[in-house]
Amino acid sequence: MRHAIVIGNTDGIGLGLTRRLLGDGWAVTGLSRRAAAVEHDRYVHVVTDVAGPGYPADLGRARAATGAVDLCVYAAGVGELLDLADLGAQTRAVEVNLLGLARTVEAVVPPMLAAGRGHLIGLSRLADTMITPAAPGYAASKAGMTSYLLGLGAALRPYGWP
Repeated sequence: MRHAIVIGNTDGIGLGLTRRLLGDGWAVTGLSRRAAAVEHDRYVHVVTDVAGPGYPADLGRARAATGAVDLCVYAAGVGELLDLADLGAQTRAVEVNLLGLARTVEAVVPPMLAAGRGHLIGLSRLADTMITPAAPGYAASKAGMTSYLLGLGAALRPYGWP
């Protein structure tokens, strides 16, 4: 049975993808900040924050419990409009959208390489090409995410990854 890990799957694209994968016969492990509204015999959920200190260990345990991972989708993302009196939301966007992705890659890519299989997908947005005063942390994090994944893809091509 094929196994997927979907990070950020309690709503939006992540939730839709989780349901689609389950419908197509996959086993799915979901990770997100809150419980998911998914109940299925092939579904396991882990409540964790990709920006929290426990995330790498939570993801590592979830990955180890599943054996080989055929697909990992990073669908977690946040973005708030700029408030110059409180720039914390811009920092949080970078922590979740870019650093959370990097921590995910760190945990899942080496085992995929060792197994000789697997796919990693990170969901970005058109904001990755925009410079915007409305949400600079969001745009910067998505640009960093796209750049990181494109560079990683080029580095993995010699190992047979597309």
